[in-house]
Amino acid sequence: MKKIILILLCALPLFAAAQIYPNIGQFHNVLLYYNPAYAGSGTQIRATGIYRTQWTKYPGAPNTQVITVEAPLGKNVGGGVVLSRHAIGNTLQINFSANASYRIKTGRESFVQFGLKAGISQLNFGTGSSTVWDENDPYISANANKGIIGTFGAGVFYKNKSFYAGVSIPDLLLIDPNKLYYDETANKSLVKKNFFFITGIKLNITDFIALQPNVLIRYYPTRPLNY
Repeated sequence: MKKIILILLCALPLFAAAQIYPNIGQFHNVLLYYNPAYAGSGTQIRATGIYRTQWTKYPGAPNTQVITVEAPLGKNVGGGVVLSRHAIGNTLQINFSANASYRIKTGRESFVQFGLKAGISQLNFGTGSSTVWDENDPYISANANKGIIGTFGAGVFYKNKSFYAGVSIPDLLLIDPNKLYYDETANKSLVKKNFFFITGIKLNITDFIALQPNVLIRYYPTRPLNY
């Protein structure tokens, strides 16, 4: 079993390389990470953080940290920043993004926000520290193993007193000057766009108890639907 897990950890970066966004169980606590339109949706400054780790006994096990800070900046305008770190196997990814939103009121207690995101990521696939059996492997020789990429994203967020929903494409545009996500042999980019739909509802059971179920649906063109 240990050998199987170690093999999977070594292989996972190859599958995750073209996905950019790791899965986070407590996604509803860091909505700004997925949707820039969430920035400033509250009435005051908010800061959240998540630390996620798995299979801690195994080297290269996945771990993720996310910090978000967002607040209303003026009339109908919001802003926020996201700092995240994701490591798995030999791969390390550190991201920073600035987000801005604009609000349109649709009712006394409801509104729609439109958001934009600009981000930068430092990636290191760690192939230099990997065990290489074939020095002439075209995948290793034809691909850069570290560098910086830029991302631009967009989203829409709706909220009322007991319901919210948002749609976003956080990597709508990716700038990859080092061709980290590029297949030289096929002469094409490996990156597709992530599509996120997140929604939640508040169900008041009593004056003091409420249930708040949340759902995240993620679509990536070359992967099965994830929820």
